[in-house]
Amino acid sequence: MPLTLWAFDCLESKEMGAYPPSKIRLAYANRLQKKEDDLPRAVDLGREVHPYDCIPIAIIANYGFSVRCPGTVILERNETPLKERTFYEKKSAFGKACIQGDVWPNSDSGLIASWISGSEYVKIQTGIIVFFPSDYYLYQGPIPNACLTNNQFEVMAGIEHGNQTRQTYIDNHLYNYAHLNIIVRLPPINTKITIEKGEEIAWFFPVLKSTKLTLNKLDITKIKKDF
Repeated sequence: MPLTLWAFDCLESKEMGAYPPSKIRLAYANRLQKKEDDLPRAVDLGREVHPYDCIPIAIIANYGFSVRCPGTVILERNETPLKERTFYEKKSAFGKACIQGDVWPNSDSGLIASWISGSEYVKIQTGIIVFFPSDYYLYQGPIPNACLTNNQFEVMAGIEHGNQTRQTYIDNHLYNYAHLNIIVRLPPINTKITIEKGEEIAWFFPVLKSTKLTLNKLDITKIKKDF
């Protein structure tokens, strides 16, 4: 399989502090108890059982890649949607979105986060492009088990599929590419969300195309094993 690759989307994004994506390593996985600590006996031992004591939950905390917010983003919801775009120093508003934070190049709002017209969502730019093999998709979505982290915002999940306008050859391999723009839901009215510079905001990794996925029924009587 060809490599999954990344690049800054422009020199200005790099200079303004975009973070390289990295292998995800969420802190909650580091709190996994030792193997000899028998979970069924945890109550008898006086120890509380946590979700991350489950091996699959611990494994997913180290699977795939994460991308970080390149600066501070503050999100609020306008009580009355604005029909005109308004711009202030480090603050912009339009529709349902009131956005504050650090400035960013090539952004509709002039900031890292931009409104999505007619919706209750904003787009957070990360300054990163990911190149993935043309026979794969690219999943991107919220940090796995975000309830175990400090994330207090809703990230939408999606699958980038690529098309002829977003393809290029790298070392004789055909790649699709996608900008890692993270879709976040605005908070309720009278609530403010602050996303800090360097905070992990999304999770991504290549996945098989849906045409390659199959699920068939097995006659379990053919297997000589008790389940």
